[in-house]
Amino acid sequence: HYYILVLLPLSLASGLGVEALHARFAGVRAASPRRAAWVALAALALAAPLRAYLPYLKAANADATSRLAYPRSFFPEARQAGAYIGEQTRPDDTVLVVGNEPEICFYARRRSATGHIGCFYLFRGYRDEATMQRSAWQEIVRNDPAFIVRFYTPPSLQVAPGASTWLLDEVARLIARRYALDGLGVVASGDPTARRCVFGAGAGELAVGPEEQVFMRLFRRLDHR
Repeated sequence: HYYILVLLPLSLASGLGVEALHARFAGVRAASPRRAAWVALAALALAAPLRAYLPYLKAANADATSRLAYPRSFFPEARQAGAYIGEQTRPDDTVLVVGNEPEICFYARRRSATGHIGCFYLFRGYRDEATMQRSAWQEIVRNDPAFIVRFYTPPSLQVAPGASTWLLDEVARLIARRYALDGLGVVASGDPTARRCVFGAGAGELAVGPEEQVFMRLFRRLDHR
């Protein structure tokens, strides 16, 4: 995504290249060895990217494509969590995502409970880390999120060695006082693409196997209906 803005000029350049090749071969007879060489060169140029992208072209859906490209990330599950939260909340409700998945708020069409929509830099041991964590906590208390989505594993939550976990501790105490489990996501320890998610009443009944670990929990505020 860092280079997505380059796609437009690259696409235009590709189109101009195809047009130039067509103009070059338009008046050349099919039997020409020179034309055959150009066609072979064009086919060779296309072969490598087509081979590299073939698994993505054969993927059954967008979720499968996402797991191929980012096997350790939880983008499909974030979309599911966001859709569920959107169904369970009102437009003026807020959501707290404790992790690096701000797209959950986008899918839910709900505001983040804090301006720190990604938690990556809150737990990296930076010099102003304590100030940022307390600023985020003040926003959380003020906005009183209807849902809290808590991630536990990289890359969705990464805590640097020696970094302060004060904010995580405060959020844990808040959850214990005022929230109830309303969603659970588990992943197989040996296969990061093998995941299960349950939302709603069945979340508390989902059994976590010995070869699985919890990567996400959704918590609903007790007085939210």
